[in-house]
Amino acid sequence: MTSTPKPAQPISPAAYEALAGALKSIFWYKRDLERFIRLWATDHPSLLAHMDFSGYKWATADEFVDRLMADERQYRDLSLRMMAEVSHLTSFPALKRHESAESLIAGPRFLLCSRRAPHARRTFATQEASCK
Repeated sequence: MTSTPKPAQPISPAAYEALAGALKSIFWYKRDLERFIRLWATDHPSLLAHMDFSGYKWATADEFVDRLMADERQYRDLSLRMMAEVSHLTSFPALKRHESAESLIAGPRFLLCSRRAPHARRTFATQEASCK
């Protein structure tokens, strides 16, 4: 008697949306976002085929995440690894070289910290303190 493996539960659309939102916040410059995506997708050239990196940063992040979601069977592991990696970021070197680095870094730090503990209703100051 063999048991068939239970199919993996689909990744929530909200999780994909959170990944797209994080990518838009973590990277101020398009080139940094492109580099991050290319490094993560090195083993998946078809994922990058005809990807337009010349447009708006938010459009690039959305397109990339849409591609992950559209073929979840093929990119499930990559998606989950990226989501985990991004959700554990505490440092944002791509934002540090911007003249408004301090205020830019506060946004993704708050976004990522609030997603780590969504049940906790905290103020921005409390979030900041808990994520340092």
